[in-house]
Formats: sequence, C-alpha cells, structure tokens
Amino acid sequence: MCNSCENKSLSRFGDDARPVTLTCIMGALREVGIDFHVEGSESDILVVEFSRFTVLIALDGAYGQLFSLKAVPKVNVHSSRAADLAFAVSESNNRLLWPASSFTEKEDGYLEVAITIRYELRAGLSDMQLEDMIDISMCSVQTALEILSEHVPELAGVPDGFTERFGESNTGTLVPVTLERVQRVLAAEGIENVEMEPEEQAIYAFINGYYFVFRMDGRRWMSVRAYFDSDTAKFNYGELLQVLNDFNAGEHESMAHAASSDDHIGIALEQHFLVDRGMSAGQIGCAIHGAIFGHLDAISELEPVVKHLAREDTEIERPYLDFDWEDEADPEQLETPDN
Repeated sequence: MCNSCENKSLSRFGDDARPVTLTCIMGALREVGIDFHVEGSESDILVVEFSRFTVLIALDGAYGQLFSLKAVPKVNVHSSRAADLAFAVSESNNRLLWPASSFTEKEDGYLEVAITIRYELRAGLSDMQLEDMIDISMCSVQTALEILSEHVPELAGVPDGFTERFGESNTGTLVPVTLERVQRVLAAEGIENVEMEPEEQAIYAFINGYYFVFRMDGRRWMSVRAYFDSDTAKFNYGELLQVLNDFNAGEHESMAHAASSDDHIGIALEQHFLVDRGMSAGQIGCAIHGAIFGHLDAISELEPVVKHLAREDTEIERPYLDFDWEDEADPEQLETPDN
C-alpha cells in the first residue's frame, strides 16, 4: 500500500492518543454540544444537568488514570420500593454492557440511584476517542434510566417543562406541601374544576368521571384517593374481597379496598406520600401525576371484574367506612391529557 492510501485509511481514526486531562474532557464536552459547569471555584468535578438526572464527571485514581462518570436521577425512590428497585437495577446491569446501576439508602429514608461508568485512561485517548466515549456514555446513561423506569416509573421524573407549567422550577429544592401547591399541579394537568376545602385540608375533583380526593393527612402525609361505584347493592362479598386481595398482591402502586354505604359498595384506591420534609417541584408533580394515572389504570382493571361479581340474590354483609355516595353531586366531568 502506498503512503497516500495508507494515510487516507488511517484518517478516520483521528489524532494520536495522549494523556487525558480535565481540560481535554471540557473540550470534548463542548465538541459534542453538551453544556456543563464546574462544581465550585476550585473543584475538579464537571457537572452536566439534564432534565431527569445530573451527571458528575471527574478524573479518579492516584494519577488521574480513570475517567469517572456518575449520573444521579433527580427523583429519589421511597424505601418501600427497595425490592422493585433492586430488580430494576439487576435488569439494567444484565441487559447493558455499561454503565453499572446501583442504589444506596439516604438518611431521610429514600433510595438514591447511581448510574456509573469508569474507564481506564493510563494509555491516553485521542480527541475523537474521548468525544465518542463521552457521547456513548451519555446515551448509555439514558438507556439505563429507561430500563430502570420500566420497573420503577417514578425514576422517569416528570415531562420536560411540566414543573414550569405550575409555576415552579425543577431545582430539587424541598418546599412545604400545601393545598395551593396541589391545586396548581392539578391545573397543570388540565384539571381546573375542583373544590378546595381548607378546613378539611382536602381538594375534591371529578376526573374522567371518577371521584378523586387530594388530602393533607396532618403535616406528615399527603393522600390521593379515587372511588368508583359498583352500581349495585348485591354482591358475593367474599369474592369481592378476594379480587381486591389479589389486586393488592400484584405490582400496583395503588391500594384497593371496599368502601360502602347502606345500599352501595364502592371501591376506594389510595396512594400516600410522606411530605413532612417537603417536596421538590419534581417530586410533587411526579407524585400527583403518577397517582392520578395509576388510579385510572387500576379502575380500568378492577371495574369490569367488580361489576361481573354482582349477584341479585346476595345481600351486603359487611359494609364499612363512611363514604356517602348519594350526597355527592355530579359536576362537569373532566378529561385528563393523553399523556
């Protein structure tokens, strides 16, 4: 092969390998179009902000011979979801060559997910190799987060720009949870025809034809409840309880139980959120959005089964709870967005 042909065949490999410094990484980030900032005035950590996660980049090892990238989702997971998260982490690590996913428990009882990549640099990299590695790393982190979110949906966070729609910036700052904040989130979901009762610390709404209650249960909990009526007073009650038990034993975030008046059996669905330390814009948006659509999905699964259980010759034996279906008005039903 002549020298000119050999040079052409080698041109696609770019320049020669050379030691990688933080300045080189900054140049590569700019080259692939990724904005970043340096953490602190004298820090050697580069920070890249995405809508759903934050990436920290540094050089590790005694001589800076390791490229270290750590991505942290902006939404933490409650410790009650540890088993689901462990399965999600295992799935991601099994399906991807890299990065490595893991999680740790924080002092506030929540689980923090870390998606990490470490790459050997002792022999150096060319500029093109470094740019490719950064580009592939960022794409791999997003792929890992998508796999994790398949099993733990809250990790996906809220849609881009959603928090701005209810007047807050998704900065991660924890703010007290109030009825006013809940109402703003509902308005951002397109649910504006609501009734707020400050004395009861509750907001009432009809969403897609179903009765929802958003309530502050003291200063520690926020609950989101949805109800649907069975349209009959006749049930094989044991079969109904078995259906609800099977539902609760499955992989659902909503909890289902029977709620009845003297002549009706209804089904209540509940989700509860610990709020005594406040919630960020992303957390409250994700919680309410997820609860609404989680309840609607649960209703679509349970309602046909519950109605199928109706029996004309079976009286209610164990009505409980105090929800009065007759006293509720039927205001204009609201449709939630398709997302």
